[in-house]
Amino acid sequence: MKEIVETIAIDYAPLWLSNMHFVLPRPSNVRRYHLKGQNDKTIYLDLHPPAKLKDKHKTIIILPGCGGNSIDMVNIARRFSRDGYLAWTVDYAVGDIYGDDFDDYTISELIIEIKLIIDFVYEHELVDKEHLYIAGHSFGGFSSVLYLARSRDQRISAVIGICPVFDVVEIGFNHFYKLADNFSGWGRLLKLIVKRAKNKLKKLVFFIWGATGKLFVIKKNGRWMRLTRKFMNDIVEVNNHDAVLRDIARIEQPCLFLYGENDPWISVSNVKEVYKDHSAGRKAIGVLEKEGHLPIDELGAEEICERTISWLEHNYHLTPQVTS
Repeated sequence: MKEIVETIAIDYAPLWLSNMHFVLPRPSNVRRYHLKGQNDKTIYLDLHPPAKLKDKHKTIIILPGCGGNSIDMVNIARRFSRDGYLAWTVDYAVGDIYGDDFDDYTISELIIEIKLIIDFVYEHELVDKEHLYIAGHSFGGFSSVLYLARSRDQRISAVIGICPVFDVVEIGFNHFYKLADNFSGWGRLLKLIVKRAKNKLKKLVFFIWGATGKLFVIKKNGRWMRLTRKFMNDIVEVNNHDAVLRDIARIEQPCLFLYGENDPWISVSNVKEVYKDHSAGRKAIGVLEKEGHLPIDELGAEEICERTISWLEHNYHLTPQVTS
């Protein structure tokens, strides 16, 4: 059986930073499952099996960020499956990843979907229930960690946050700092001014966001993706900075945070703050030298998976089972 039958091209355009064009493979050996999500919408789960199937396999669920889908995570899934894992990628039911807005998309709703996904995967006949892990990219990482913190779900053995976003406003500031670096002396002055006025600027961002009902995030395949007022209300009233740190401190399972050295979005200081407050004894944080935020190409996926698999083997004394 041919492994790859087609590819899909994706273009990302962060505000005023260089555009990113990449081509991702669409594997032919994927098994697609349909799961009823919220509001009678459908969650699509793609299972990437290893080349040689056994009775049971270590399993990892890989969640995309907001505006992402299963294709964005395919290189990571393929790399895990080469190591003998059952790798699952996800298309959420919440949100409209192909439109302009994330209709009905909130972190709270995404956490509900994560439970539905875990319930389904856990009962799959090939899943080794002693070794079920969850990984998430960007907001998927944030939601995965937060789900585990609040649910205390003992079915999950460990969680991996890949370039995790824990504060949506921090994304904007970090993005601005990256832009300012292009302007030498003037850039340093602008960064200093913004840092000193940060609290006031945050209030201004939320005021504009609330007034317009939309926050521009990124352009994907020529279409702007925006976060809605409903998303904003959720992170203000339910998943605000203090609430998130308080809840994450309760996690019992091991946790690995990986962030890209050249990430134009993520505040490294914010990731380290969350890491510091994480209570689990077996935790780790690492820098991805080959990775920004997106795209996750084959080199980036290789680094992510090598770091993750090595960490899991160290914590769980797993025996590597390379299948191809």
